Amino acid sequence: MGSNKLLLGALAAAILVAGVYFVFLRDDEASGPALTTEGGAESMTASAQADREFLHLLQELNAIQLNPELFNNPIFRSLENFHVEPTQQPVGRENPFAPAGR
Repeated sequence: MGSNKLLLGALAAAILVAGVYFVFLRDDEASGPALTTEGGAESMTASAQADREFLHLLQELNAIQLNPELFNNPIFRSLENFHVEPTQQPVGRENPFAPAGR
């Protein structure tokens, strides 16, 4: 029984040491950089590509110029708002988790 505990303890210590090595001490340079400038878009990660697309769209939106004369146009001024306020509806039961009928 004592040798089994010693073997399990040694195994647990080895797993702990391996985990610490892979999480904290492993050289991250061995896997290579996630983003390089040499390969272009093919070498970018999916997240970096999404970020680049988002920034491109943001630049396009910032470049939009709105002519303020639009709001003085008679056609714009003739537009009507057909908004309807919602009517008050019953909210529900006081305690939704209570059995029905109480």
